[in-house]
Amino acid sequence: MTKNVLRFMARVRCMDQKQHFKCSTRDLCIPPALVENGWCDCGYNEYGFCDDENLNVNYFKTHISFPTICDGFTELMPVTIDGRNETDETESEYWQCNNTYTRCDGFWNCCNGADEVDCDR
Repeated sequence: MTKNVLRFMARVRCMDQKQHFKCSTRDLCIPPALVENGWCDCGYNEYGFCDDENLNVNYFKTHISFPTICDGFTELMPVTIDGRNETDETESEYWQCNNTYTRCDGFWNCCNGADEVDCDR
């Protein structure tokens, strides 16, 4: 198939196309041949990321492990909720900086370094 035929097929709305890649930026499914092909077929989101390119980067910007929440580093792409951009660091002031996940992890999560005091490292 030529690229033009594949691009035409990509414009088809998602129905029961289980083998196709579902774009999150719009209601569109694209064939696997168009994923990570150097061309943004899904379109860019408001942060300049393309769903069908750089899949590892996109995955890690939308899926994180619990210990990375409120750890002082923003891992998630912002999501607009009630008109505000929210990330994994939103409202972190309500979480203790010295907890099971941050204690002795090698990073100062507390401004005074309390989470790294008396560690064996």
